[in-house]
Amino acid sequence: MILVTGGSGRAGRHIVRTLVDNGLDVKAMGTSSRVEELKEIGVKDVCVGDLNKVSDIRESLQSVDKVIFISPAFSGSEFYMGKYFIDEALNAGVGQFVLHSAAHPCLSVLLHHEQKRRIEEYLMLEGLSAGLNFTIVQPPSYMYNFLSGFDQKANTYRSYYAVDSKLTFVDPMDVAEVVVKIVNEGDKHRGATYELAGTEYLSARELVDIYNDVTGSNAICEHVDVDTFLALYKLEDVYARAGFTAMSDVYSKYGLHSNSNVLEWMLGRKPTTFREFLQRTLDRR
Repeated sequence: MILVTGGSGRAGRHIVRTLVDNGLDVKAMGTSSRVEELKEIGVKDVCVGDLNKVSDIRESLQSVDKVIFISPAFSGSEFYMGKYFIDEALNAGVGQFVLHSAAHPCLSVLLHHEQKRRIEEYLMLEGLSAGLNFTIVQPPSYMYNFLSGFDQKANTYRSYYAVDSKLTFVDPMDVAEVVVKIVNEGDKHRGATYELAGTEYLSARELVDIYNDVTGSNAICEHVDVDTFLALYKLEDVYARAGFTAMSDVYSKYGLHSNSNVLEWMLGRKPTTFREFLQRTLDRR
């Protein structure tokens, strides 16, 4: 049985569905009863739990031999969630551990990247000590974030970073496909770290241009300062606010680029473009 934490989240749902579609037995962990919905797509077992609670971690690991660990975004306790989960997974005799991290975790100025770097370090040291088969995947920003930030009523995409700064994006289905490959091929990926970036460096303005070309719309791209963005999405958590503020600053000044070679090698094909992602996703709506 494969446990996917964060199974009802956006990244988690793509991974869960792809695992199930490939005939694998999945147990999904989520923070709310929404995780129960995953039974409808063939998930064998679900559990509602909080990664801040050791008892919930232990319960989630029952009858599990493989783990795909996805931690909540922008949690001040993210490292300790990861640390205790790794400890308990080793105690439970888990044989394979796939860590869903982030591209460029060395960027300590990005708070959530620094948390993931620390989890990577802990997994590597404890995994090596215990002889654990572990793999780390490092996706950049997911393409679905564009649709989450798009205001359909106003026909406007609001960006919390400079609209001409370029970032790398990745299709969540491409990442899910790689995760299935890692799980199925087992020991072949022992100790590997894979940066899973898509093919394009795109600015917010270019994202909107592609959206307009695909849909025939006349949407506009608008920059909003980070305080307005936080108020718009009602983000009250102080750590999350600090994390978004850091992202806004870094992305606006530098952008964030990654390389698509590894993802192409793992997929055996070119990664999905943003245009292809939009065409597939919007067709399903």
